[in-house]
Amino acid sequence: MVQTTWKPFVNELSAALLPFQKALCSWIIDERFVAAVMEFYQKPANEHIWDLRLYDITGICFDGNNACSAQTFKIAKDHHYWIIKGLQSGHSYIFELGFWTITHEFFPLLRSNEIHCPSAETGAEKLSDGVISEDRQRPKWRGHISTYSYYE
Repeated sequence: MVQTTWKPFVNELSAALLPFQKALCSWIIDERFVAAVMEFYQKPANEHIWDLRLYDITGICFDGNNACSAQTFKIAKDHHYWIIKGLQSGHSYIFELGFWTITHEFFPLLRSNEIHCPSAETGAEKLSDGVISEDRQRPKWRGHISTYSYYE
């Protein structure tokens, strides 16, 4: 029996929201995957630089081309994470990792999860939800509800 040392491709791009309207974008990408994509699509990549795209997808169903805005960051291929500053409160974002082709097109390899940067109003509401002040009244329906339905 012949033993192989083949391992499956491990490719992942993940995004996490950091304090002060920042995002951490990290990735794992198998060079065999990149080589296979280059071979199949015949799209040569810059050997030393990744392109990380930030898409503002607030209020839309993102299809890859309809973002409200996009920014591109040039990143050395030996990096495995990037911190992006200046996200806008109340907006949603997705990241893509890829490269620019010779024909000046962005060619994405991986897409991240969606992140939501909370608005200042949402944060204030969350803080006040835990404490009921004396001047705020409880909802009138609160005493007239069961686990199955509302009744009067």
